[in-house]
Amino acid sequence: MATRGHVQDPNDRRLRPIYDYLDNGNNKMAIQQADKLLKKHKDLHCAKVLKAIGLQRTGKQDEAFTLAQEVAALEPTDDNSLQALTILYREMHRRYS
Repeated sequence: MATRGHVQDPNDRRLRPIYDYLDNGNNKMAIQQADKLLKKHKDLHCAKVLKAIGLQRTGKQDEAFTLAQEVAALEPTDDNSLQALTILYREMHRRYS
């Protein structure tokens, strides 16, 4: 009997292109991909935070901070969102409270 590998969360698969764009410095495409994903999945907190990271890296700090605060106010509990918020706040030199 063959054993299955790690079962991947469908959200991980959906978020992967955004992470790839951010990792490669293509922040505008990351923002576009996040917007596209958010049209279908409005409550996907991590996509909002990844969009905020893209905005931060393109110089739109105020918009990024506002978006991050919206997500933080929802008190997300998933690892992806929390890790992305941590990265964003580190880049912004602001503390997550």
